Parts: sequence; C-alpha cells; structure tokens
Amino acid sequence: MTNSIAVSTIAKQAFRIMKLAPISSFADDSEQAAAAGEQYPHALTMCLEAYDWSFARHVVKLPMSDLPENWVSDLELPYLYELPGDCVALRHVIETGANWRIDGTYLRASVEGGFSIRYTRLIENEKLLPSKFQYFVAAQLAGLLADVYVREGSEVDRINNKIVTSEQKAIDNDTLSASSSRSDDLPEAVDWVTEATR
Repeated sequence: MTNSIAVSTIAKQAFRIMKLAPISSFADDSEQAAAAGEQYPHALTMCLEAYDWSFARHVVKLPMSDLPENWVSDLELPYLYELPGDCVALRHVIETGANWRIDGTYLRASVEGGFSIRYTRLIENEKLLPSKFQYFVAAQLAGLLADVYVREGSEVDRINNKIVTSEQKAIDNDTLSASSSRSDDLPEAVDWVTEATR
C-alpha cells in the first residue's frame, strides 16, 4: 500500500512525534523507512476501526453469495452475503428485525435479498484523509514504532497519551458530519446501561 506514496507526511510526522529525524520517503533505503512502511497499514487500519468516521462511511446493498466450498449452511441464518473488499469495520445493519452474524468476509443472515449495511471503508490515499485524522494515524504509527526507536518509558507514555488526545481531536472534528438524530435505530434518549447491554 505504501509503495504508491512517494513521500508520506504521516510517516514523517510519526518520527517527529518520537522526536527523531523524519524519513525522506517510504522508498529510501533506511531501516526506519522499512519499519514505517511495514507498520503504516496497521496504524491506518487501527485508526479507521476506532470510530465511524464520516469521510470513510459507506452504505451499500450487499450482493448475495453462494456458499464457499467446504462451508456448511446455517439453518437459522441461511442467506449469505459477501462483505465489501474494502470493509474495515461493520457499523450498522440497516434491515430491522433481521438476525445476522459475520463469518470471515461474509455475513450470514435470516433474510433474503436487499440486505444493506453501513461500514467504514479503507482509504489508502492519505490526501483524502482529514488533517486531524492524519495526525491521529501519525501518533498511532509512532506508538507502533516506539518499542524499537524510543528508549525511555516516559517518552513512550507521552506518545501513548498523544494517541488518545489526537484521536479525540479527530473525533471532535468529525462530529458535525450528520444531523443530531441517531443513526442506529435506537431511541434518542438511551441511558448508558441500555447502551452497554444492547
């Protein structure tokens, strides 16, 4: 994935967060560039998984799928749908009253046809990522690289705190992307006990 990015501002920022000289690009011959190139996809995916980001949100109608070879049918969930190849995290199943379960890259369901989901999709082009989210990915990348490049525990703690604060800033920046009504079919006023047990 990172081979198509000539110079990654996210990777450069990760090394700045670690208080190290930034790499010139993923393509340079340094050990740091190789490590950043290896860990960048993980950092990006971890950050995308963390929240229902508006810029990565997608709603699709899933195509029905035949049962893969050696799979056994489920009598309670007899219909199979293939999840999109760029699905990082399933956020919401739109059909109400349907029973469903994710099995690998498929979704088994109790209803036939017209099965729609909202999900977070993988975005590989960092230019399409909001700037505060880019900083969150940089902090996460720094956290993944810190075990190798950061020696002091206090610095590791500082980086871990930066991951938390940069995530919250990215979320705060993303909160005005939809109307104030809920998008998960629950009532407007739901207490924390209901949220935790649903």
